[in-house]
Amino acid sequence: MEASVPSVTPAARQAPVLPSDRVPVLVWVIAAVFVAAELALSGRYGFLQDELYFIVAGHHLAFGYVDQPPLAPLLTRVTDVLGVSPTALRIGPALAGGAVVVLAARLAALFGAGRFGRVLAALATACAPVVYALAHLGITEPFCPPPTCTPSRT
Repeated sequence: MEASVPSVTPAARQAPVLPSDRVPVLVWVIAAVFVAAELALSGRYGFLQDELYFIVAGHHLAFGYVDQPPLAPLLTRVTDVLGVSPTALRIGPALAGGAVVVLAARLAALFGAGRFGRVLAALATACAPVVYALAHLGITEPFCPPPTCTPSRT
């Protein structure tokens, strides 16, 4: 009997599939462009009323407030190091928006998407108007986890 030698087909020589815990470099580039665009456009508009409120609340830090969690005033206080400007105030929300873009690609990977699916998920998230709008304002919504962002019904 002759031993058969397995032949290598072109399909077997293709590049290996990315492991599920990897995020493609292009996703990081999309997230960086998202953050850069947010910061480039954030100085064009003045402060939102809530942002002014958080600036004042940041000067009187407390563990909790009646109308919001303490994270937004705390982050506003931290950005006072860079001065009181809309761009400085919106660094945190812009970075949170960039993290959402990367997390979308990560979730696509968990659902079994390949490289193209991960990049497409990141691009679609970066272009979504609601993500862009929330990452543009220094308010509480960019920092709260999705289950806690739902409106309460009393």
